[in-house]
Formats: sequence, C-alpha cells, structure tokens
Amino acid sequence: MPTSRFVPKNLSRREKPLRARDFLGLGGGKAASVAFLARRFGAPATLIGRVGDDDLAKQALQPLRESGVDISEVTAAAGTPTALSMITVPPSGEKSIVLAGNANDA
Repeated sequence: MPTSRFVPKNLSRREKPLRARDFLGLGGGKAASVAFLARRFGAPATLIGRVGDDDLAKQALQPLRESGVDISEVTAAAGTPTALSMITVPPSGEKSIVLAGNANDA
C-alpha cells in the first residue's frame, strides 16, 4: 500500500503520538462495499465513481473486478491520489474518521 500522509484539520495538539493496537487496511467506501456484497449474493452490481491514478486505485478496484462488479463507470482523476480515510476506534467505542478526499474532490 502506498505511503500516505494525513494533515488533519481541527485536531488538538498532542505531545505524545497516539498508539494503535493494530492496523487493518481494506478497500471500500460505502458504495464499493455495497456493490461487492451485492455480487457475493449473486445480484448484478455497477459502481459509479472516481479514483486517482495511483496504485491505491488499482488495489481498491481489483477485488471488485474479481467479484464481478462492473467498474466500467469508475473514472480516474489524472494526477490526483485516490481518496483515503482512516477510521480509529478507541476502547471507548466512539469512532473517528479522518478523510483525505483527493480524487473525490477533483
């Protein structure tokens, strides 16, 4: 997976880094996840969207392509990285999402 850098807005300054217990990298997004599951249940699925022109886009689209999702309506934004989000869930269970919109905003 490509190295990514988030520059979050509106986060308070911390003197210590936040430590994670583990990390799981998955392709997805709400629409991609629904399309993938629809194909798993045997329904036809087409994804309409935009990705960047980077390796992350290839990694995100490959499982969809392999599962039979029609990705012919997914376009690539030239010179733009694919959108990426990081979801954190602390022991309290209240999740936070940091989103770099990238190609979604192009």
